[in-house]
Amino acid sequence: GEPKDDDDDDDGVIIDVKDKTVLELGAGVGLVGFAAAKLGAKEVVLSDFEAPLLEALAESVERNGSEKTTKVRWLDWRADGASNTEKTEPPDAFLALEKEDTYDIILGSDCLYESHHATLLPKVINKRLSSSPNARCRLLGAVRNREMLDQLIENFRKCENLRATETSVAKSERLNYDGGYVRVDIKRKSFR
Repeated sequence: GEPKDDDDDDDGVIIDVKDKTVLELGAGVGLVGFAAAKLGAKEVVLSDFEAPLLEALAESVERNGSEKTTKVRWLDWRADGASNTEKTEPPDAFLALEKEDTYDIILGSDCLYESHHATLLPKVINKRLSSSPNARCRLLGAVRNREMLDQLIENFRKCENLRATETSVAKSERLNYDGGYVRVDIKRKSFR
């Protein structure tokens, strides 16, 4: 069938995480994921690639007493977004996401740093976003490189079952981010 544009179920600003499974991509210090946990997410997975970040995230989960709802997992976007069976291994003491793991909500803040991220993120999100029509992904960040952001949006358009919408959220007058700040909302296309 034809894709159906169906935005009646959300206002575009708030993503309700209550009782949902949440994946934070490139979690860094995990602020977004910890906020989701505090807002009532059923399960939160903080994912990153670098061992020192994973170690700091694990310590933060423990210090916050979030072990029941929040996990730390290693995620290599290069392998996760590859169509081949490239296998990479997580650092010692950390588990990788299981290949079949999907999430109701995927969140990412400042995930677009290198040009290959514009190619990998759509593939990772397509793989990890639940097939539920209510599944959502939101990426938020500074526009450091407009061409890279345009490539990201174009790569989302190439995903036959994802739809991405870019929204400017703030202009930058004092920082070096010519494009200001944007959010990119991604959801599954619904078909009639």
